[in-house]
Amino acid sequence: MKSLSLLLAFAFCTSYGNTTVINVSNSPNAPVNPPYTVATFQAGINAAGDGDTIYLHGTNISYGDVNISNKDLVVIGAGFGNNLQNGTNTKTIVGTINFQNYTGSKNVTLLGILMQEPKCGNDDNNTVNILTIERCGIRPDGATNNFMRCNTLFFKQSVLGDHSNESTYFIPKVKANAYFSNSVLQGNINGEFLSSSKFENNIFKKTGNYNIYYYGRLDGINGTALFYNNIFFESYGLFVNNCTFNNNIFENYGSLENANTGTGNLFNTMAQVVTVGSKFSVMARADFSTAVDYKLAPESAGKNAGSDGKDIGIYGGTNPIPQALRINGVPALPRIMQLTLKNMSVAPGGNLEIELKAEKVD
Repeated sequence: MKSLSLLLAFAFCTSYGNTTVINVSNSPNAPVNPPYTVATFQAGINAAGDGDTIYLHGTNISYGDVNISNKDLVVIGAGFGNNLQNGTNTKTIVGTINFQNYTGSKNVTLLGILMQEPKCGNDDNNTVNILTIERCGIRPDGATNNFMRCNTLFFKQSVLGDHSNESTYFIPKVKANAYFSNSVLQGNINGEFLSSSKFENNIFKKTGNYNIYYYGRLDGINGTALFYNNIFFESYGLFVNNCTFNNNIFENYGSLENANTGTGNLFNTMAQVVTVGSKFSVMARADFSTAVDYKLAPESAGKNAGSDGKDIGIYGGTNPIPQALRINGVPALPRIMQLTLKNMSVAPGGNLEIELKAEKVD
């Protein structure tokens, strides 16, 4: 296991340049060799410098809440799905990531993690500059001030939703621009701070709160937001004004309202995806099962009907979920399949010979 961790670190260094990669595993049997291999996420953050990468091993054990203070970081997990493509059931689980004392010039990338909503204090002036959330599962924690503060937000190939209190809005507070693409956006979203935003190739859907009632609406946007190639399942509520909608599927809307405009939309049209599951099933939750398959069926009206001539929904557009995958958060990084040590003992200053086989992951 130690050799595998070191090789993963080598692979990440190759991908991200001359940065330090810190391996973190909270598994009881994981090797610990500070500062490069540690047992807690917070210890990894404390050991990291600007530009470093933290790799959080998938253990199915939550790493808990952490604080990140004014650091430029990349954090990579193993994915958020129940059944990952490599045949294991391990995923990377984190509580709430709290960003503190940011100067507004440093960036953070979160990849392949199941977590509560990232937060950034209560000061609008001390925010992450560019926050990239990719292939993550996000569960808003029900707090009344759950702002995701940043200057610019990229939310890609991710799943939003599923918490015991779905009545509380997800309220990202973005100063400049927000870009949501190829993601499943569930539940209530308050877009008061998203007027300068673009939603492209997403799925908007209601979520069941344990057989009580459904939640699902987007409101608060009044301005220049753009909606391209999205699917609005069922009667997902749209309470936005003066926005542009092009080439979207609306399952339960007959026309655009509230001074919204656009072309190429499909009204009162079923999306016809392959397998979505019942409204209250585990398949509808952010902790995804690969039984969910949001690919469009061959007979779907959304096939090749996007503004770019590609499919409407998360498998189309410029940042599509790979066709071979179902959405599960597995990072698009090389996966090591076999490691063989060629020499079992090495003299001081000598070379350790290894044979490594890996596969490409989309």
